[in-house]
Amino acid sequence: ERVMAGTKVKGMAGENVLREIFTQLPQDMISSGVRIRGKEVEFGLQLANKKIVPIDSKWVATDLLDNYAKEEDPARKEHLAQTIEREILKRINEVSQYIDPSVTSTIAIAAIPDAAYSICKSSHTAAYRKGVVLIPYSMLLPYLLIIFNMHLQFSSTVDIENIFHYLSDIKRTLAAMDLITIPISPYVEKAR
Repeated sequence: ERVMAGTKVKGMAGENVLREIFTQLPQDMISSGVRIRGKEVEFGLQLANKKIVPIDSKWVATDLLDNYAKEEDPARKEHLAQTIEREILKRINEVSQYIDPSVTSTIAIAAIPDAAYSICKSSHTAAYRKGVVLIPYSMLLPYLLIIFNMHLQFSSTVDIENIFHYLSDIKRTLAAMDLITIPISPYVEKAR
């Protein structure tokens, strides 16, 4: 417990858990120390189209999880669960910053301890809205294999994700332009 108390040490422990999981995959499937938007994400699943699914380990609320496991009062237990979920929501915001459709998939993965995952109620939908999927450590490997397989099965030579990304940018730009009133020249008015 003393070893896990420090945030940096907890982060390193989470990275070690992921490293152990990734030893079961071919080394060319996993990238480490990937820089996205000026930030370094611990790991990424390398897709066939050269994009990366960012994977970040979040070892959340260790002391709160320990208290939750020991707590017998249902009201206090519920309060602890809500506090743990708030901590998870903070981590979701951190992980969502790794999404950049020009170099990553449109989702990122937040790997969390199974004990924290079992408490999640509203965190899943909040994460989804931000493009983040919460996955417990014990299920990370099967999920990565499914994601990789689905990508291989449904990817094509045309990068649909980039097309959607650029179409979204165009839509936002057009919406912004619509807000700007541009005076029409008198010659254009006569032609109407």
